[in-house]
Amino acid sequence: MRRSSTLNIGCILLLSASVLLFFNGRTWLGLLCVALGAVLGVMAGQAMTTEPRGVSGGGDAE
Repeated sequence: MRRSSTLNIGCILLLSASVLLFFNGRTWLGLLCVALGAVLGVMAGQAMTTEPRGVSGGGDAE
């Protein structure tokens, strides 16, 4: 499994856990999960932009 998809899954799990914590009255834990989910989302976005794409089928080579 690629690193970015692992981070995306972690981000989704943390955000869903934060929703459950908010409904159970655990506001601080919910905010912590939201913050961790945002960090994982940013890391996943960076991993997706820096991953090697292989041989491109075109591009702007002259």
